[in-house]
Amino acid sequence: MAKMAIFFGSTSGITEEIATKIHEHFGEELCDLFSMEEDFTSVDEMLEYDHLLFGCSTWGSGEVQNDWRDPLFE
Repeated sequence: MAKMAIFFGSTSGITEEIATKIHEHFGEELCDLFSMEEDFTSVDEMLEYDHLLFGCSTWGSGEVQNDWRDPLFE
């Protein structure tokens, strides 16, 4: 069966809340949940999954949320 992962960054908690609800919907056996601040180690771990969901809020004039800044530009 296809495996999916949700990678999210959340400053105020809203994106984390939505990511958690999606994760609960699919269940732990089908979907893994990663906080970009606490769990993310490298882009290589994303390649282990068949499907990826990314949760990223924006700030100001569409600036990327802090937890995503370094991984996106590596």
